[in-house]
Amino acid sequence: VKKAEIALKNMLPDPTDIVVNILRADNTFQMRYAALGVEDRSDASAERKTEAAAVAIEVGLIYNKTQLSDYRYLTRTRVKACEMIRDYEHPHPQAVEWLGRLLNESENTNELVTCLQAFGVYESDAAVEIMATYLDKNNELKSAGKQYDHERVIRECINSLGSSGNPLGREALLMVEYSG
Repeated sequence: VKKAEIALKNMLPDPTDIVVNILRADNTFQMRYAALGVEDRSDASAERKTEAAAVAIEVGLIYNKTQLSDYRYLTRTRVKACEMIRDYEHPHPQAVEWLGRLLNESENTNELVTCLQAFGVYESDAAVEIMATYLDKNNELKSAGKQYDHERVIRECINSLGSSGNPLGREALLMVEYSG
């Protein structure tokens, strides 16, 4: 894996197309994670890097029933993809659907927190509606006397809704019953 990573980085300044092919191919998540790392360290544009990150999230959701030995790389791949969207601040439009699914399907706190951080770079109504719905669902549980499963995640959802700057998030933020 390391030799392939070094060779790929040295051959192409923008390996996005190859990385996307690796992500979509029948590979282990260790290989996919390594390919995403090559993309992250490449000279590709922020737009191309977040394109690969969106594919990584998609693939991470499609092949989420992975062997236990590969599960940690599945999580690392999802987290890395979300970090790339967050860090490059170039919201890829296709990622909204996949980030929304990750937010609603994952039970991993790190995945959820970085997913919401990635959502924070989106100003679109679709992204804000997904976050607002997530916050509203958890607010309803809190109102019914249940505890939040992930306090850190709820705090990040509040932060990301606020940082989106989209007025649609205001109502969800006003309705939240959170203290922590």
